[in-house]
Amino acid sequence: MDFKQFEQALLVPGRILVFLDDSELSGVFEGPVDLYGGVVLRSDDYANVEATLAGILSGYPKAKELHAVEVMNPSKAAEGWTNYSMEQRRDVFARWGACLSSAHLTIPYLYLRRDQWQELLEQGHAQQGQVDILKGKQRKPEEAVRRVALDLLARFIHANYGEQVAIFVQDAKTNQVQESMFIGHENVLECSLFHTFSHLVAGLQLADLAIYSISRCTRLIQQQKVETSPPLQPLGQELLRTFARLNVVPLTTELSKQGSE
Repeated sequence: MDFKQFEQALLVPGRILVFLDDSELSGVFEGPVDLYGGVVLRSDDYANVEATLAGILSGYPKAKELHAVEVMNPSKAAEGWTNYSMEQRRDVFARWGACLSSAHLTIPYLYLRRDQWQELLEQGHAQQGQVDILKGKQRKPEEAVRRVALDLLARFIHANYGEQVAIFVQDAKTNQVQESMFIGHENVLECSLFHTFSHLVAGLQLADLAIYSISRCTRLIQQQKVETSPPLQPLGQELLRTFARLNVVPLTTELSKQGSE
């Protein structure tokens, strides 16, 4: 499938689109923990999302894409955001967040520990024989935990959207659209997992803000519990306002409940 065909597939009416992202949360909970999640919306609404994000980005021609880390920390930016002031970047977050909170979408997410594989096996959330989606090679434990997160997201889709065609999309370091099938929940029909560049896909940029907001706000909330914590900067305040408006749905296994509370 070429990129044009992929773009068209996202616009076919009646489909469920799931744009995926993840974030490391070391130092927030005990042990290495990763946040997995995605933005779920109907394909009928996707054209409006594309147009809205394109409109935001058009005002910042030196920036390549809407990527939260670069917008938040311009000193680390590789996407051109060093050219814009904090006030301009706060405006970007406000408009980006408004799209995220008003686009009739849902944001399921969960926390999983990287060393959780054996416990997931015992709980029946994983199978010892699970293999790499793309290459057919046995996954490393932390990669297998990621696969469990994907399966739990597929179960969420089935429970909330029924037997509809679901397309999962993930960022990749390639200029080619790569498609792979995965064995998600048995009643989720025609599940496909696509990998492609995030700067080409508005949905991935929306997912980036969603997961970044959850991750960053988790840290901010923990920091604000400490009396000596510094006051929030304007962009941090904007992130908390964005997070408060999001339709987030925490997903849990028995072991991840403690981390998500």
